This record gives sequence, structure tokens and C-alpha cells, in this order.
Amino acid sequence: MSPTHRRAPTPFEAAVYRVVRRIPKGQTRSYRWVAQQLGDAGLARAVGNALNRNPYAPPPLRLRS
Repeated sequence: MSPTHRRAPTPFEAAVYRVVRRIPKGQTRSYRWVAQQLGDAGLARAVGNALNRNPYAPPPLRLRS
């Protein structure tokens, strides 16, 4: 995605990114774990989609599906 086509993250995406940034280096968490931190384990697929749309970072190596 070119810099001119980037969009601001949605509030949900921003919340996902905040949770993921708190995962200590060298540790892994599931999308479900991230969703639980956001208050709803049923959002695991939405977490994966939010991370897939993140134009600012490579895919997170600290997460597993």
C-alpha cells in the first residue's frame, strides 16, 4: 500500500494493535487470546483480519491462529 493510500485504523484495529504490542518479544499468543483481551473471544477472526490490514508493520510473528 503506498503512503498516499493509507487509511487510519478503525478503533477496533487500533485496539488490536495496542494489545499485540504488549506481547513480550519471544512469546506467542493466539488470535483468540488477543480477542479475549478485547473482551470477546468470538472476535478472533476479526483480530486476524485487523492484523492482515495493518499497513504499518510486517505480519506479527508473535501470533498464531
